[in-house]
Amino acid sequence: MKALRAFPWLWSAALAGLLIFAALGPGGLAGGPEASQLPFSTLLRLSLNSVYTAGIAGLLALVLGGIPALVAARLESRRRGGTMLAVVLVPSLIPPVCFAVAASRITGPNGLLGPLELPLYSLTGAAVILGWALAPFAAAILYPAWRRTSREVEEAALVEVGALRVLLRVVVPQARGAAALAFVVVFLLAASDLSVAETLRGVPVLVREIYVQFGTYYNAAGALSAGLMILPPCTLLGALAYWLARSVPSQETESEDRPSIPALGRRLGWVRWMGWACAITPPALLIGTLLITLSGPGESFLAGARLAWKLALPELVYTTILSTVTAVLTAMLALAAALGLGAMRRPGFARYCMVLCFLTPAPLLGVAIKRLLLPSSAGLPPWFLNGLAAIDGSPAPMVVAWLLRLVPIAALVLEWALRRVPTSLPEAARLEGAGLIGHARAWGYGALRTPVLAVALLAFALSFNETGSALLLVPPGLTTLGVRLMTLLHYAPGAQVSALCLLLCAPAFATAILLAVLPRRNESLSEV
Repeated sequence: MKALRAFPWLWSAALAGLLIFAALGPGGLAGGPEASQLPFSTLLRLSLNSVYTAGIAGLLALVLGGIPALVAARLESRRRGGTMLAVVLVPSLIPPVCFAVAASRITGPNGLLGPLELPLYSLTGAAVILGWALAPFAAAILYPAWRRTSREVEEAALVEVGALRVLLRVVVPQARGAAALAFVVVFLLAASDLSVAETLRGVPVLVREIYVQFGTYYNAAGALSAGLMILPPCTLLGALAYWLARSVPSQETESEDRPSIPALGRRLGWVRWMGWACAITPPALLIGTLLITLSGPGESFLAGARLAWKLALPELVYTTILSTVTAVLTAMLALAAALGLGAMRRPGFARYCMVLCFLTPAPLLGVAIKRLLLPSSAGLPPWFLNGLAAIDGSPAPMVVAWLLRLVPIAALVLEWALRRVPTSLPEAARLEGAGLIGHARAWGYGALRTPVLAVALLAFALSFNETGSALLLVPPGLTTLGVRLMTLLHYAPGAQVSALCLLLCAPAFATAILLAVLPRRNESLSEV
């Protein structure tokens, strides 16, 4: 059990040591020439741009995700509310680059909003796209918060005042803490996203400057100075998010099924329709736009799909294999980390460190791993340098970068699932001196099967669509599907780009269907 308790600390220490070596090692911030480091004025300007973009995205995500979450939690029946929430959450696994491509098609010369000439290729355009893409995360945080609020106060207020005033002054304020948490989470995710800024032809934000300095100019000091500018606000906001998550109640006040529409929902039918519109419109607009633009001028509907399938088939197989390996390793390592967190008496700071690992920007992680694999050749034997070159030319660095960010968040999900298991089972295993396999048996395979498989599916979908670190770590030869899309984004015909986006959307919908089936399958197995 000591090894399990040390596992989360070792994981966080490995990531911290990697970043410290990249920053303070030879050729980093300390050893690089002063001219290679970005001026403070440039870093400040990029930081303000990132804050503006992420802040607007957070506010927009609260609206687009909060309205359907409120309707699903308080105005609809439990079954209809669950259906609405599922529709809202499916796009959370779709990469933001697909939303950026769809937005460029909508606002293009031949698009639906083309005559308006909207400023898409700007900081505001990037913020709108990120808010559109990250709204499901806000909905996932706000829905359980509104489900846990008291209904007695709502029913008592309906006797004296109108339904809309009850909704705005009684129901909505009860989720202030969850709304702050949702804003912080969306802010952090938007500030560390590279794909939208790169798709919009170079929106000047910090995370894109990391990629430009290292991937284009091979300026490690400039990339590290931009990357380390993101870490302090991520650390502070991560602490705020962790504190807000702990302050939100974890138990529902109502567990019974609601077969009919609540009284507040019957009086506010137009709000319910608005919730359904906010839930259905974003994914329908995304998929519909990509399907409409799948055929080029003078081509049939499937012509672009066939050509893109031929061009991207090797990358599709290659990405699927890498994502499958990442999913299996993520599930195994996350289970060990979750057992270690569960064995700690006070796991609070360890959980916070795991959150910081997930919040590390992917391009900064790619720069750090690349610097580790390409050290200064002074004083190093040839066989060691040849070994590092062989590793650098393989897909192993990409998988390691994905694991460093996915395992911590997967461990927190598994630890939450394991806390629902009766404490008598692990206590008996501890008294018997059981190891890792014994503890897994003690927790019960029935309790572990569904969350572990769900974590593996989520890791597969997220690694399948990852481009932040893959753009810097992709080896020569075959590339991943996301990198293929990013390289063809501004040069390939629009039909091919739309087809590649649809291929990237496929794992999201497949994962959503499997996650919806897993709980029912688990219940049927437990009844046998």
